[in-house]
Amino acid sequence: MGIDLRAMRSRSGVMKRWSGLCGILLVSMMCIAQQSTPAPQANPLAEISSALRAKQFTLALQRCKEALRRTPQDPRVWTLEAMSYTGLHRPAEALASFQSALHVAPHYLPALEGAAQLGYATHNPETEGFLHQLIQLRPDDPVAHAMLGELFFDKGDCAGATANFAKASEVIAQRPEVLLQYSSCLVKLSHFAEASEVFKQLLELKPNDEEVRYDLALAQFRAGHAAEAQATLAPILAAAEPGEDDLTLGADIAESQKDTQAALSLLRKAILLHPHDQSAYLDFVNLAYMHASMQVGLDVVNIGIKENPKAAELYFARGVLLCQLGKVDEGYADFNHADEIDPRLSFIGVAEGIAQSQAHNSAAALARFRAQVKQHPDDALAWYLLAEGLSQQGYPKGTAGFAETLHAAKRAVQLNPKSVDAADLVASLYLQVNDIQAAITASRAALAIDPENPQALYHLILAVRKTDQRTELPELVKRLMQARQLAAAKTEKSRPRTLVESPPPSPQGAADQR
Repeated sequence: MGIDLRAMRSRSGVMKRWSGLCGILLVSMMCIAQQSTPAPQANPLAEISSALRAKQFTLALQRCKEALRRTPQDPRVWTLEAMSYTGLHRPAEALASFQSALHVAPHYLPALEGAAQLGYATHNPETEGFLHQLIQLRPDDPVAHAMLGELFFDKGDCAGATANFAKASEVIAQRPEVLLQYSSCLVKLSHFAEASEVFKQLLELKPNDEEVRYDLALAQFRAGHAAEAQATLAPILAAAEPGEDDLTLGADIAESQKDTQAALSLLRKAILLHPHDQSAYLDFVNLAYMHASMQVGLDVVNIGIKENPKAAELYFARGVLLCQLGKVDEGYADFNHADEIDPRLSFIGVAEGIAQSQAHNSAAALARFRAQVKQHPDDALAWYLLAEGLSQQGYPKGTAGFAETLHAAKRAVQLNPKSVDAADLVASLYLQVNDIQAAITASRAALAIDPENPQALYHLILAVRKTDQRTELPELVKRLMQARQLAAAKTEKSRPRTLVESPPPSPQGAADQR
C-alpha cells in the first residue's frame, strides 16, 4: 500500500478526462466568430461554423481554404480550419493551423486554447509554452493550470505541479487521477497537512478504497495529527484481516501516542496474519529495542527467523539484540550469516560497532570528555567524542541527557562541517527518536561530505524505509553494497538506538511462541 509515483498513469489516459473540453472550445469559437463578423453580405465564418456544428468537417475545411485565400490574416478562419482538421482526426495539420492563427494574432484566445489542448493530448513539446501564454492572458484559468500541473507532474517537477493544481481546485475536484497526482506530489514535498486535505477529497470520491484511506492516515500521521490518523485507519484495522502495512502504521501511530501495548498488539496481529512478511518482525524488534526489552525482541525475531529462514534482515536484527544482551559471539555469528545470505541488506560494520560500543561506555570516559570540551570549547573532536559517548547512554527524547547529546553532536558539526562522523551521529540521534525527516536531512548532509560513506548510507536507508518514499531504496542499497566493499578494511563507528530507562511490561505470549 501507499503512494507509488512510478505507478501513476501516463497522460495517454489523461487526455480522456479533458476530451469534453474540445466540444466546449468549438462552441466558444463559433460563437466568437458569429458575434464578431459583420452582418452584410455572405458570412463565410457563419457558414463554416454551421458546417462544424453539423459535423460536416470536409465541407468546413473547404470553406476555410476559400476564406483564407481572401483573408489570410484572419486568425478566426485559421482557428476554424484547425477545428475542421480536428474533426477529421488530422491533429498535426490542426496544430499547424492553430499555430498559423497565433502567428497572425499571438494573443488570440480561442487559438491558444485549442493549441494548448491539442498539444496536450498529442504530447507536443510546445504545449507548455501555449499554456504559459494562455495563463499570462487569463491568470485564473483553472483548466490551463490543471493541464500545466499534469505536465509538470509528468516531468517530475512536483513544486510546479502543486503550484498549478492549487489554482485548479474546482476543475480537478471530481477527477481522482489528478487528485492522486496532486496528493502524491504534496507528500513528496513533505507538505503532509496539505496532502491530507487532498486525500480527504479523494476518499469522498472513493469511500471504499482502502489504499486511499491508508494514504490519508499516513499523511495525517506525518503531519503530526496522530489522533486523526488513528480514526482514519480504524475501519481498516477493524477488518478481519488487515494488511501488514495497515497494522504496522497503526502500531507507529499507537506508539507515538505512548500506547506501547496497543502498538505491540497490532504488531503481534501483523505477525500472526502475515508470518512470511518481515516488516512487522523488524518493527517489533525496533520497538523492543527502544524500550530496552531485548529479550522480548529476541523471542519475536526467533519466530520470524523460523518462518523466514532466509531473511537476512532478521538475522541482522537478532545479532544486534544479542550484542545488547552481552552475547557478542552469537551476535557476530548472526551478522556473518546475514551477510552470507544477502550482502546488500546487512551492514556488518554497523553491527560490530554496536557490539564494540559496550567496551567504552563508561562514566569515567564521559567525565574525561566533558572535561575536554570545558577546557577546549572550540575543539570539534572533543565535542564529537562527548556526543558519541553520551549517545551510548540511550537518553530518551525530551530528557536533559538527550538534549546534551544532540547539542554536542551539532556543536561538533558546527566546528568541523567536514566531519562526516559528526554529521552522521546527528542523523543517528534523530533516528533513535523516530524524527524521520530530520534523520533524512542529516544523513544527506553527511553524504554531501562523503557520498560513499557506508554508515551515512545505512542510516539514510533506515530513515527512508520508515517513509512512503521508498523508490530510492534499491539505489541506496546498491550504493551501500559498493561503499561497504570499498570500506571493508576500515573500522566503522556506530551507535545504538536510544533506549528508555525502564521497559514496558512484556507482551504476553511472545516467549511461549518461541
